[in-house]
Amino acid sequence: MGVRGLLTLVHDNKEVLLRDFELHDTRLIIDGSNLFHFLYDFYHVPGEYGGNYDNYANKCKTFFTTLRACKVEPYVVLDGGYDPDNRKWNTVVQRKASRRERAGLICEEGPEATEEHVLPVLCQVTFLHVLRELQIPHVTCPYEADREIAVLANKWNCPVLSNDSDFFIFKLKDGVIPLQHGRTCFIDMKLRLHSKTEQSSLLEPEALPTNQEYTYIAVKHYHYSRLIERVCGPWEFLPIFATFSGNDYVDKTHLKSFYRAICKQYKDEPLNLRAKVRMTSIVHWSMGVQLDENAIKYVLQHLVDLSSGQKSELRAAIRYSIDSYTNIADFATMDVEKFFNADTSCISELDLGTISDYVTKNPLPVPYPEMLRTCKMAGSFMQNVAVNHRVIFDCQIEHLAEPSTYVCSRYIRSVLYGLTTSFIRPKSKNSKVKTDDLVDLKGTRKSCIEESDRQKADRMKVYIKPTTEVFYGSQSLKVPSLQNVPEKPVEERLNIMFGTLGLNSELTEFISSDPCTTFLIGVLRFWWTNAEPKVTENHLIAAIIGLILLHAEVFVEVMKRNPDASETVNLPCLVPSIVNAIKTQGNDRVIEFASKMSLHRNTPTDQASWGSKETKIIHGFSQLQTCYKSALHLNQALMSPVDLPSPGVLFNCTFMYNVCRSLDTSKDTDCLDNLCKSLDASKITDCSDNLCKSLETSTTTDCSNNVCRSLETSEITDCSEMFDLDSPLHALFMLWKSAVKSSELERPKDCAARGHKAVDKKIKIKRSKHGK
Repeated sequence: MGVRGLLTLVHDNKEVLLRDFELHDTRLIIDGSNLFHFLYDFYHVPGEYGGNYDNYANKCKTFFTTLRACKVEPYVVLDGGYDPDNRKWNTVVQRKASRRERAGLICEEGPEATEEHVLPVLCQVTFLHVLRELQIPHVTCPYEADREIAVLANKWNCPVLSNDSDFFIFKLKDGVIPLQHGRTCFIDMKLRLHSKTEQSSLLEPEALPTNQEYTYIAVKHYHYSRLIERVCGPWEFLPIFATFSGNDYVDKTHLKSFYRAICKQYKDEPLNLRAKVRMTSIVHWSMGVQLDENAIKYVLQHLVDLSSGQKSELRAAIRYSIDSYTNIADFATMDVEKFFNADTSCISELDLGTISDYVTKNPLPVPYPEMLRTCKMAGSFMQNVAVNHRVIFDCQIEHLAEPSTYVCSRYIRSVLYGLTTSFIRPKSKNSKVKTDDLVDLKGTRKSCIEESDRQKADRMKVYIKPTTEVFYGSQSLKVPSLQNVPEKPVEERLNIMFGTLGLNSELTEFISSDPCTTFLIGVLRFWWTNAEPKVTENHLIAAIIGLILLHAEVFVEVMKRNPDASETVNLPCLVPSIVNAIKTQGNDRVIEFASKMSLHRNTPTDQASWGSKETKIIHGFSQLQTCYKSALHLNQALMSPVDLPSPGVLFNCTFMYNVCRSLDTSKDTDCLDNLCKSLDASKITDCSDNLCKSLETSTTTDCSNNVCRSLETSEITDCSEMFDLDSPLHALFMLWKSAVKSSELERPKDCAARGHKAVDKKIKIKRSKHGK
């Protein structure tokens, strides 16, 4: 992001352009979109298996807790959707292609193939949950947030935290704190103690500063004045320098002939900085320009290879770029200061920025602008759908020879598109639609949503028809428009949500009265039914055990902090059915289970054997993440009838990979399937309310030991407590697993891209005599 080569210039001259800075007792405006990327890499959270969101959430909490220990008040500002004017679209496409290339290298050669990570796709969702949990003030701007951040920092006379080099150009009163360049980190998160009488030192654990001391973290600080003093130029040259160096608006590949001309002219001119010839030449040329318009004319006359139309577009981009650096207040789309200072009950009365539909030109209906600004909806994705009618996906760690991991969740998104877009599509008379009937080969952004996905390693555009009708069993439900959603009762919104996932009323009533449990089982069912290539039962086992383990670890951590239960502890949002099972399980058994299962959290040490088998396992879990993310976005657009927990208590993909791979390589890979068959034989497959009693009286009471012995041969030696037949966690596991595998009763095969009517069949889950 930002000015091409400028961060490298600052890094290479850090001894003169950066200064040591003690960060404490101040407000801090944080570039949130920059930070949530940075933290994953900074804390070395493994990402090659798809994302360890529990670890990431904890590191985010550590970061903000450290800031608060220094009396730093963080205010997080995030980017919104893409500008409808397409000025940055080419930049966005290039970045997605770079990400796709990195993902491909990791898939082919393993995690060590590239130094840059591929950020897991649920990181922003996890980051926002942390902000809400810690009550960190935050806002999503309508579009890119650079100008809003710069204006707010100058109003409050405080620094900005960002790695975006555009902030090195803005005239910021209190400067910017960069994050990193390559492997050089510009912030040190160790707490230090500054004393007026002694040299600064690391703060000892549990120590508190006295009145003569303060706590701080050591960072590097940049101020634009140091750059212009070093090169002996006025500030006015910086916007010209930044624009013609190439940035998100001006593609430097169009400027090659211009670069050749000025490099020839200034190649022997010294610069009081270490810099490459081109950068040195741009600095000297920019300082010699008297007027912006003269600079534009000079550049365009050197670009003989461009057509008049291309020159006209480039002129507009150059003008916009220079002005956006110079007149930041004029380019801000909303007053972020008023937003942060407002009472939460009055936010809807503020100017939240105007965002209008690409087709109708009408502004988005209330309350959606407020939901976007307050991060109750995924600002970037949802706004791109509702405003631009175009989205571009982040390639995950996935097997590039297989279909994209986003294909399996296409139907969920088609319902979302029907809800968030204004054009109406006729009802389909044929309920049994072919697999590709959601894809419109002649579509445009005026009739469909354009999805930029991948086919193998290349970018591919697909136009998706919005779905306007969902079947919840035999009940037909019209997908409401955004403006009508607030009028719909919660029950109807839940039915649309669950119908989209392929559930019906009988199954939802059987599973749980808790919508969160029903939602997650619905997502697992949708994944199990629609994944392509199909996922295995070991994938499913690993995903369910992972959910239970992460919840168990939350309780274990609470027990450690409060062993005698003397204090009331506020738990984060969790899945109620899992919480109930853990509470019934008993503290000692939960601790033992969590301790043993945590061995599978470790990153595998045999990455040298990385191959297609490994990436196919990962590909399966990546499909699960797209199903969850698409369902999450639909839930948000329906005004969140389901209260969902953070991905930090749902997914640790390294753990899920390890469990799945261990089961795959087990001498008895069907050990758990054999358990289910044994239970079938004794008519105990229903995990009904009386499951535990049924299991206790079953003649198959020793099959759990067989499971454990089988798992021991696959290095999973820790599931005996998990699968004891009197275990509430076993009953929960069996309930979820059997509910997920019953999916074929509701939605036909290959429904990933269908909008058809599902057949309402009764759920054929057998009950034991004790469960009748």
